[in-house]
Amino acid sequence: MRFNRNKVLWEKYEQFARARGRLVVQILSHYIPINGATILDFGCGTGGISLELSAAGAAVSAFDLNEKKMRVFKHAIIKSELDIEILEKMDNHNARYDAIILSDVIEHLIDPLQDLFKLKRMLKPCGLLYVSTPNQYSPLNILVDPHFSLPIISLLQRKHVKSVLADVLKQQPRDRIDFPQLFSLKKLDKLLRSSGFSWHFVNSRVASFAIHHPESVWNRGTHLKIIKILEKTNIASAIEKIVNDDVGFFNMWLNPTWYLVAEKSPA
Repeated sequence: MRFNRNKVLWEKYEQFARARGRLVVQILSHYIPINGATILDFGCGTGGISLELSAAGAAVSAFDLNEKKMRVFKHAIIKSELDIEILEKMDNHNARYDAIILSDVIEHLIDPLQDLFKLKRMLKPCGLLYVSTPNQYSPLNILVDPHFSLPIISLLQRKHVKSVLADVLKQQPRDRIDFPQLFSLKKLDKLLRSSGFSWHFVNSRVASFAIHHPESVWNRGTHLKIIKILEKTNIASAIEKIVNDDVGFFNMWLNPTWYLVAEKSPA
């Protein structure tokens, strides 16, 4: 039956949206004062990150292509009486934001280079871009794709992902426009630099936070159980030491998800 394969996974993903928001607040607070900052949550989903940023004092604009998710988000805003603007036209928001959030979004953009150019124009001088995105070549993602829980999918180009999911397995509608295409580290680096950003990993900060707040990173039940067991042992500390921010073997070939902060390069 269509859409049931990952039903529980994506229910958990939405359930833990506020936890991811607390992670974003924690990471960004090392770079900018959140209270009073202007922030765009681009690809906000049901708005967990936006709600947490707003609760921390930021003026947040939110945008998502999925109208159903945006309706849920608007309902959450009404219930919590938060003043969050829903972004309608990107072209009217030049040089407005201190930071833009791309949480599990960049791999869904049809033309990521052009979109990054547009987003860069919306940032103030030295504005920040927060990005999380899966690693195409991580063995974990090759074995179990983070979006569809299928093998090999992470290695495919978007048109082939669409063909497998929509035409062969019939698990996704053919008119879906945001089928993911994961990046290698080399491609991601080129994409960010070509669009005018300098960047660095923040994986270590994320790992330190996530060990004690696992729902901020992990959604699968088995992963959460493993992390909670590790938290009670010295192995958790060892994992924190393994996770690093170097552009080397670990991040190129092993790390399943990258977390990074990019800065708008001076014109």
